[in-house]
Amino acid sequence: MDRMGVAYTVSQATALMPTSSDRSATVQDPTHFLRAFTSLTSLGDRHAALRAASDACRAAPHIAQPHYAYGQAWLAMDEPARAEQAFAASVRIAPGWADTWINYGIARYQQGAIEDAKTAMRQALRVHPNHPAAVANLGGFLRITGETEAAEALLRDTIAREPRNAGARLNLVADMLLEERAAEALALLGEVPPPADDIRALHHWHLQHALALLQLARLAEARTVLDTLEVLAPIPPEIAPLWHWRQVLLALAEGRLACACAAAELMEASLGAMGPDAVLEHRIMARFDLAKFWSGQDEHTRAFAHWTAGHALLRRIQPFSRDDHLAFIEANITAFPRTRFAFGPRAANADPAPVFIVGMPRSGTTLCEQILAAHAHVHGAGERAALV
Repeated sequence: MDRMGVAYTVSQATALMPTSSDRSATVQDPTHFLRAFTSLTSLGDRHAALRAASDACRAAPHIAQPHYAYGQAWLAMDEPARAEQAFAASVRIAPGWADTWINYGIARYQQGAIEDAKTAMRQALRVHPNHPAAVANLGGFLRITGETEAAEALLRDTIAREPRNAGARLNLVADMLLEERAAEALALLGEVPPPADDIRALHHWHLQHALALLQLARLAEARTVLDTLEVLAPIPPEIAPLWHWRQVLLALAEGRLACACAAAELMEASLGAMGPDAVLEHRIMARFDLAKFWSGQDEHTRAFAHWTAGHALLRRIQPFSRDDHLAFIEANITAFPRTRFAFGPRAANADPAPVFIVGMPRSGTTLCEQILAAHAHVHGAGERAALV
């Protein structure tokens, strides 16, 4: 199932015309270049769009809009570090422009600086309260960093004020599906009509609707939703793996293993075509989903390749340093030497009530129990499936 369903929103505000005060500081009017950038972007010519945005910056280096367009062009090229520099230049010139803060935050997030991304979204909300993209992104980032209650509160409050905020609603639905609260997710989607004016949001709407139905084992309805999505419009490359994964889940639930394998192979083939418009989490979870699927089919070499690729992507937002981890281990060894355990008991608690160790699967709870149970005065009772 989708584990990291954040659908962050890159603000696509049209580059604004410079004011009369801006014009006095420029060598020439960048309007022609900005219009060329917009047209070339819509045509999908990213390299030409980048050149047009660069020309706009050279023509008017003291205006925020050319730098903003330049940042958008670098994001489209999947170059978040260069995009960050452009958005930083734009925000220095126009610190009250919320869209620049949003895209600056996205660029920082794509480089693994999620706390900076959260700060940028909050700054956008300070200058433009209730900005739909800023709220949706902040809610998603809060969830990723473990602040699930704050994320849900923010998204619910936003939806109460703005029922048509599709980004906030979809991110809250993603939270619910992550926790397998499919009935709540389905109810949330049913409160308002799908966003017909935003084809990208509409695609995600149907994908989440189908996933909620699959979690509830309402297979015929899930198939209908997926069929509707397929005829709605061509499936964009950036979400094609998500669509194929739902086909995998549907086939598995219906006992059609050969069809599930075929859908998984189509999903694999679609990964390379996702392009820079794809959300990083969608790339990661597509790899992990395929890894789990092929592992279940005893295709371990194939599965391991996807685990490896998924973790390589995950490194961008969850960087891991072997040196830092080794230093942490060494610090623990220093703090807890063998002599430390000869000092006697550390607590006077004699309560005979049992202690429950809880945690997510594969998180080390069994190992913790085994370590404790190695003590002569501790009994490890194993997993208690009867507990609710």
